[in-house]
Amino acid sequence: MIDLIDDVELILVNIFQTGFKSVTEEMLLEIQLLIKKCNTVSLSYIAKELESLYQFLLDSKYKENFDYNKITKQIATLSQSVLIIKNKINYDLTGGY
Repeated sequence: MIDLIDDVELILVNIFQTGFKSVTEEMLLEIQLLIKKCNTVSLSYIAKELESLYQFLLDSKYKENFDYNKITKQIATLSQSVLIIKNKINYDLTGGY
């Protein structure tokens, strides 16, 4: 699960660095794969948020007038969720220390 969370975090960083309009088809495919993996390991909230991000990215790619605040908020929400999950995993692995 740690690797999956790291992969979600990495795709968010890549999207931010690439730019919302410059997201590649490979990145979109990777998001779809991450959605499936998250659903498999019961990270349904992350999967749902990734699905929303995926749709926003598609819209930004193919629609001329798009509100980029939606993507920014979605990335912020996912980033916070990833941070919380990583902190919980670290807490559990260290026995609460």
